[in-house]
Amino acid sequence: MELVHSATFPCKQKLLIAVTIATALLTIIPLLYPFLEDPNFFLKQQPPSQSSIIKLENDVVTSHDSCDIFSGEWVPNPEAPYYTNTTCWAIHEHQNCMKFGRPDTDFIKWKWKPYGCEDGLPVFDPVRFLEIVRGKTMAFVGDSVSRNHMQSLICLLSQVEYPMDASVKNDDYFKRWTYETYNFTIAAFWTPHLVKSKEPDQTQPKHIDIFDLYLDEADESWTADIGDFDFVIISSGHWHYRPSVYYENRTITGCHYCQLPNITDLTMFYGYRKAFRTAFKAILESESFKGVMYLRSFAPSHFEGGLWNEGGDCLRKQPYRSNETQDETTMKLHKIQLEEFWRAEEEAKKKGKRLRLLDTTQAMWLRPDGHPSRYGHIPEANVTLYNDCVHWCLPGPIDNLNDFLLAMLKREEDKGLLAQVRKIHLNSSSDDHSSPVTTSPSRTRIRDDEQMCDLFTGEWVPNEEAPYYTNTTCWAIHEHQNCMKYGRPDTGFMRWRWKPESCDLPIFDPQEFLEMVRGKAMGFVGDSISRNQVQSLLCLLSRVEYPEDISPSPDTDFKVWNYTSYNFTLHVMWSPFLVKATKPDPKSNFFSLYLDEYDTKWTSQLDQLDYLVISSGHWFSRPVIFYENQQISGCQYCALPNTTELPLTYGYRKALRISLKAIIENFKGLAFLRSFSPQHFEGGAWNEGGDCVRTQPYRRNETIPEADLKVHDIQREEFRAAEEDGMKKSGLRLKLMDTTQAMLLRPDGHPGRYGHLQNPNVTLRNDCIHWCLPGPIDTLNDILLQMMKTDN
Repeated sequence: MELVHSATFPCKQKLLIAVTIATALLTIIPLLYPFLEDPNFFLKQQPPSQSSIIKLENDVVTSHDSCDIFSGEWVPNPEAPYYTNTTCWAIHEHQNCMKFGRPDTDFIKWKWKPYGCEDGLPVFDPVRFLEIVRGKTMAFVGDSVSRNHMQSLICLLSQVEYPMDASVKNDDYFKRWTYETYNFTIAAFWTPHLVKSKEPDQTQPKHIDIFDLYLDEADESWTADIGDFDFVIISSGHWHYRPSVYYENRTITGCHYCQLPNITDLTMFYGYRKAFRTAFKAILESESFKGVMYLRSFAPSHFEGGLWNEGGDCLRKQPYRSNETQDETTMKLHKIQLEEFWRAEEEAKKKGKRLRLLDTTQAMWLRPDGHPSRYGHIPEANVTLYNDCVHWCLPGPIDNLNDFLLAMLKREEDKGLLAQVRKIHLNSSSDDHSSPVTTSPSRTRIRDDEQMCDLFTGEWVPNEEAPYYTNTTCWAIHEHQNCMKYGRPDTGFMRWRWKPESCDLPIFDPQEFLEMVRGKAMGFVGDSISRNQVQSLLCLLSRVEYPEDISPSPDTDFKVWNYTSYNFTLHVMWSPFLVKATKPDPKSNFFSLYLDEYDTKWTSQLDQLDYLVISSGHWFSRPVIFYENQQISGCQYCALPNTTELPLTYGYRKALRISLKAIIENFKGLAFLRSFSPQHFEGGAWNEGGDCVRTQPYRRNETIPEADLKVHDIQREEFRAAEEDGMKKSGLRLKLMDTTQAMLLRPDGHPGRYGHLQNPNVTLRNDCIHWCLPGPIDTLNDILLQMMKTDN
């Protein structure tokens, strides 16, 4: 089971042609066979080959992954809306903004434009939708925003047909409609918490407005019926804000904002996570459900000036831009949904279940202008009515959720067509044992006789399978490396792999990595490039499991994650100079580096680690004062009287030497020195307008603009010296991950100007030091895993 990131379909014609030809051949051949003089004639007409199927499959995957429909901007759409409050009867009164006097109409004239997608996100096509769902059933499971979404769908479909009420019970919370021409049924299931819940007793004189939530029991009002449906769309969010008492195993385990004696307040996030875990479990364990489940991610509210019951309102008339930050609560709720979805998706793979993600949170966060506010009811001078900044006007931004839904349904259709081609191939070749399926070279394990292969001399070659995650499937990507979010127009930089001269380097296998580090701990020590590599590792591992943050403090420079299923801990330790350093005095702007003293923030942790990866480099270009024996021994770029100016190489060599000494003396395990990661500024330095606009790797024999690799030379020299001492230390294995040459060939992999929002009124430096994610830095983890494997 794979996580769906996107949905554009330029390969549909290829698929249809392949299916048609294959079907025609296999149908006509038996009919004409007796009439042919050469009985082998038609046997020579080959069905779809394995290579053609792989190509079709790669074309579809490439088209999907190259366009992330969930990252983008809202752009004007003067053609909207496609229905009105007078043409659609399904609009709930509280979302009928035009009826109740909303004076502006611009909020209905926008559409979502994904970054980097050639065809964008097509506007909802009701005929196309109804043809896809012909003879099928669809359920919306959740709260009133889920119902809001379904009402939008009914209105959009009203351009073609109105449904008949087919409800099995007289309850507005559980409605069914049937589109008779298409034999398509749509249903709503009211379950605002997804799990079993008990509403507050409104009849008690001393009523306390607290829900009882049974976090380990799914709500049977929807789980009992999901086997009847081909598509199930679940969502939940806003009702979890309400005060609740949590039950597990029918025993109170805590609460959220209950303010009751002797009950621990576990926060809403605890209950929210548990509820989704239980809901996914119900779907995965359902024997009757054979369809596709979609998680529609959290739809944020936009109250400003106060909470919903404190006069808060939403009066904006324009969408936000994509870089405007979400509120902390929305981000946490969204993160929990993603983590629980990915956990469930891995289990779904084993069970043959289909789980998909409608990750619409970012798109809806950018629409503070789309809520009813005060226009969801008649203005009443003598009655207090709250402004609605939770639900969405109809027509309005929520219509775009159905643009996303249709795109995802089209993707399922693509997968079905591919399945037909595969089936035809298998049926036609079941008696042919002469063509074994071969694996891709990028997936081939290095042979035993290639253990000494030089991994660091080679070329970058195309890899159409990449990327293996996207900026919407991985939360760990730092904003400044999120190149696709900020509009980078090309995607080719993600589609290369490193090919050593004399062997193949396998693509990173997250399952294999986690099995290898089961019960162990790994630490990364260095600067922001080190952190960049860790973020790549977190993203690559996200295909198997998301970690739990167990950091002992809120300090973001020192993070610890735990992969609970594997008892593996991943440590990140900030130490850009590797040695003891103090931050600059505001008056001088000089760092103080103690070249003969350990940075105990990381060296004190060595006895807790089994694997260690250290690196550094770029920070040594800053003005510093060097100390040895607690005395100033010189400086770099300081221009201070009576202080000797020493070159960068002096300080770096000393710092690296003492750091390697700390490892030799205090560490037992496998340690890697990851070599210098080059920058690629052209046309000026980082502060002189320099940029990195290339879109292709260099070839190895290509003339490369001069790069300062003195740091790399020092790393190699100091490593060789330390390696000799390390060999005398029992239990220590010291290895050089010499990736400088490989990364030097990738001028196309940096954020450049796409590490931030483009703002003509603000001067922002281009980033040609760090690496886009996904991107070339993922290869560092291919190499890391291979070096770990060859060490065993």
